[in-house]
Amino acid sequence: KKGVPVVFVDSDLTESARNCYIGSDNYQVGYMAGEALNDAAPNEKRICMIVSYENNSNQQERIKGFLDAADNTVELQVEAIVEGKSSALILGNKLPEILRKYPDINVIVCAEGVSSHYCWKILEENGFSLDKYCIIGMDYYEDLAPFIKNGVYSAVIWQDQYRMGYEAVKYLKDLYDGKERIE
Repeated sequence: KKGVPVVFVDSDLTESARNCYIGSDNYQVGYMAGEALNDAAPNEKRICMIVSYENNSNQQERIKGFLDAADNTVELQVEAIVEGKSSALILGNKLPEILRKYPDINVIVCAEGVSSHYCWKILEENGFSLDKYCIIGMDYYEDLAPFIKNGVYSAVIWQDQYRMGYEAVKYLKDLYDGKERIE
């Protein structure tokens, strides 16, 4: 209302008066994860999905895209959705609890970056066999490379966080400089 430009990065609020959104098409990101699951996971899929906050629109879009793409010709069951609040500590407590409660889970879908980064470590530290799970991550970190190479992670959807931040700052600078931007 006071003319302050607003740019949303990675998560959008379409009903806001924001100037623009810079980020991934979260439905498409989820859809890509579902396609990766079709290629990587066993026929019977018992799924644990990890989200930052279940009510965040980007997380809901990723879940919808994932479920739309997941192959429904095989048995697919989302056993649990874990809300990790983008915290390794919270996830480190909740994920082992869920995996013990639902021992048939064989797929872990990380719909946000913190869980992608720490999932393997939480499993290992709590005595879970990495071979049991098909892990699909979102957001790439260099230290995941060996786990991708050796098959612990079946797929990782890579968002370019640096570029998103760069484009947001560039947009605001262009706006400040009076340059017209075409979206």
